[in-house]
Amino acid sequence: MSYKIRLFPSIWRQIYLLTRLPYISLLIWLLPLLICNSGQSSLMAHDEGYYAGRARQMFDSGDWIAPWGTAHHKTPGPYWLIATAYNLFGVSEFSARFPSAIASILALFILYEIGKIIVGKKVAWLAATILSVEFLWLQSSRLAAPDIPMILLVLLAILSLLKAELNPKYSDFLLFIAGLCFGLGFLTRSFMILLPMVALLPYLIKEHHRHHHLANLRLYLGLAVGLIPVLAWLWLSWLRYGAESFGQLLGFVVELGSEDRNHNGILFYFWNIPLKSFPWFFFAILGLIVVLRRPIANYQLILVGFPLVLFTELSIFSTRLSHYALGLYPFMALLAAVGLDWLGKIYQCRQIDAMNRVSTSEKLLIQNNNFLEDGEGITTIQPRGVRLLADKRASTHNRLHPQRHGVFGHKEWGMGDGEEITNAQCPMPNAAGWLSLFTQKRMKFPAAFNKLLSWMRKAEKNLPRNLSYGIGILGILLIAVSIFALVSQDAYIRDRTNLGFILGLGWLIVPVVWIARHRFGQKFLTENYWFASWLIPCWLTLATAGSLGLLSDYNPTLKAFFQDPAIASILQTHPVSFVQVYDKNSVLLHFYTPIPGQEVDSISQLPTSSYAWIYKQQNPQLSTSYRILATLQEYQLIQVLP
Repeated sequence: MSYKIRLFPSIWRQIYLLTRLPYISLLIWLLPLLICNSGQSSLMAHDEGYYAGRARQMFDSGDWIAPWGTAHHKTPGPYWLIATAYNLFGVSEFSARFPSAIASILALFILYEIGKIIVGKKVAWLAATILSVEFLWLQSSRLAAPDIPMILLVLLAILSLLKAELNPKYSDFLLFIAGLCFGLGFLTRSFMILLPMVALLPYLIKEHHRHHHLANLRLYLGLAVGLIPVLAWLWLSWLRYGAESFGQLLGFVVELGSEDRNHNGILFYFWNIPLKSFPWFFFAILGLIVVLRRPIANYQLILVGFPLVLFTELSIFSTRLSHYALGLYPFMALLAAVGLDWLGKIYQCRQIDAMNRVSTSEKLLIQNNNFLEDGEGITTIQPRGVRLLADKRASTHNRLHPQRHGVFGHKEWGMGDGEEITNAQCPMPNAAGWLSLFTQKRMKFPAAFNKLLSWMRKAEKNLPRNLSYGIGILGILLIAVSIFALVSQDAYIRDRTNLGFILGLGWLIVPVVWIARHRFGQKFLTENYWFASWLIPCWLTLATAGSLGLLSDYNPTLKAFFQDPAIASILQTHPVSFVQVYDKNSVLLHFYTPIPGQEVDSISQLPTSSYAWIYKQQNPQLSTSYRILATLQEYQLIQVLP
């Protein structure tokens, strides 16, 4: 009995240590977000229906080249992935979405590895958790679409480039993998893969003197090998349809690059990205400011250059859609983690104004503009020979070794629980450094400059507090709006009202954690608790949205129609044709019809007693008579009469 008593604590300790492993903890964090659902699933119309339906045509016909009878305008990578999932699990929504879910998990792990190299372990783990609770990213991870698989290939290529730089011994193999990813990216997303490839050029060219990636033939060999599947598909398609195979592929890209779909102007991403990633976009802006002020040696063009170039490319591209910007979201998560970590260091500091520790004579020196410029162009205050800002050598060492010291030169896992940071350790922003270019103007207006300097220091020192109170106020507003909206009888409004209530209630935790630590002295509430108070409400809200079916059941009415016993008895035993049913919503009819028949232009082309889908707006004066069996939205299920 005593043996069992000793055994159980040992088992629990092993489980606890296992869950602290980065990959395990990230998997525990992400999996519920991917699998929570209401028990019912239905595909989203348009793109998701297209990919799932075309993959089903491949699966049913056994023709993996062009089963739709014409040359196709997209490369077949997404269809092959989904059709493979159909082979493994059968035709269903789960199978269609399975490749995106697996790609999302792997992308999270790879982002963590990229972050470890660039910003350190702690910030990398934080970035991965932030990425998983960015709304558009999570929604796309649960859709049958090629976006997440392509981004996985891009992230793997970037990781291979970074690893090749750090491990010259394996650089040939790693560069081959990078090239292979870009080649397979063309199979997955056609010419869209060129956008991230161009966004990487600043890093590849500017840092070429250091890594020599562009001079390594293995990179181009990997690219050539990755292109083999799509070249083979193009050859087989050309044998069937001739030059039209290439014309369709190129014409689709030209069409996308020339049309302004949905009238989304050049400013579309400026408001759409903040909306679809709230609140993490604003932390990312803060992180961008931090890394611009404290550049990360060797990797600045990955962390900053890549997303800025990609954002510019997407804005210039005429067709602007939300999911086109998904490639920005992993880097937005990295920058958001940098910004949140920077705020966490200020949160952790004691609430003692460093300037209050300066003697009266030192304040007089400051007021008399005794500022000295150091060798790096950063203005530092040196009263009585005491430097109040970080030593230049330590700052340089931290920038050269971010993975060892974190973004701000602290231990890579931050301060321990309950450990207090002194003012000397606080990463207080060097507000004077921003104004070093205005030294001469400052000499003319010393009072105004000193006020500005004091205001900047105070504003940055109080930023975590102000953000905590601000999100708390937003939480109260969400709760108030949710309470008023609960009276609605509309299920659509009621479900979203519940989400607003959960999110608002969760965000009240942020100011509570701040107040408990800084007003009531609960020092155990370290920065990690503050981080959790931002992340957990978003996680709970998205998990609830999944449980309500809002992330998986997009057309419940349509799915219920096909599950009706009277309708199912017909559809399961007879082929059903399609008479001039070509709109985007009709792709779901093709997918959910168990035995799809032929596509025809007239009912007269159908044999007697056969079944078909038609539009309700069909001309009533048709020569062929038919009987309406059921109506679904704008479609009718009919049977042709003798």
